[in-house]
Amino acid sequence: MSQNQDILVELNNNELQELAQMYCPYKRKFHMIYSFLQTSLRSKSIHGMENFVQIYSPNGSWRYDGTFIASMPSYGHDIVAHSLDSSGRNLTDGLKFTKRFKFGANASRDYTLFYAIHEQFSSKIAEVFAETANYKIESTKVGMWTLDEEEALSFSSKDWEVPTAYIEEMVPSEITLINSVWPHRYRHSEDKHLDWLKVGLGYGVHLRPTGNLVAWVKTSCLGQLCALQTLEKYKRRGFAAALIKRISYELAKNGFDPCALVITENTASKSLMEKLGFKNQYNCVFIEVYNKK
Repeated sequence: MSQNQDILVELNNNELQELAQMYCPYKRKFHMIYSFLQTSLRSKSIHGMENFVQIYSPNGSWRYDGTFIASMPSYGHDIVAHSLDSSGRNLTDGLKFTKRFKFGANASRDYTLFYAIHEQFSSKIAEVFAETANYKIESTKVGMWTLDEEEALSFSSKDWEVPTAYIEEMVPSEITLINSVWPHRYRHSEDKHLDWLKVGLGYGVHLRPTGNLVAWVKTSCLGQLCALQTLEKYKRRGFAAALIKRISYELAKNGFDPCALVITENTASKSLMEKLGFKNQYNCVFIEVYNKK
């Protein structure tokens, strides 16, 4: 590496395609990584979304161990990172020595979010930032719940029929309501949700005859279920289960095992996932990196 070259080298579109193919045999071991890479590829072909994500690899190590660090800097800095090398050496070196990122310094949000890091790498990445006096970190553990593609394809339109309501594909104008009650919202999270909808899927439950939106689910940058919510007045009507079946079927049609991240303390969501046939495969960790004041 030359003196002026950063350790993180950006992949071009052809290299990104190769990386996604490399992860294909691991689609049922690292569910969200496979769907994330496919989502990233799709974003490159959408007008205005070409720079939605930049994929980097430490000194090109992706070619032999699948190591990548993906940066999504718009509307709050999100990072997805993974490797097929369980030691995570290239992964942590890339974060230690890169000058590309200003962790914890984004005009939209005052922290950098490492998005659902697999449990085998979460402590290693956290240590990178714990080793310096410049940062403080906060972590949230979540379970990765998955449903086999074949099971999701067994759902039919009867499985997402809901009394006195109907399910329709989400449209951008509905994002304002969705963001307004999203528990993780921040100053520019509405824009983030709009980006996710452009590269993914979303469905909402609408009441008859008014058409009012009362429940919804969509995908995040990872291509997994996100923002599943029902307005308080309309809970316990089976809307959440119907939405999960609807979006799971669509994801399975596109060749993915539907998956969802559930906070470990959320017993209600875990119970619903079990009821629908999802299984908790492993844990991931969201890591927030703040600049110390």
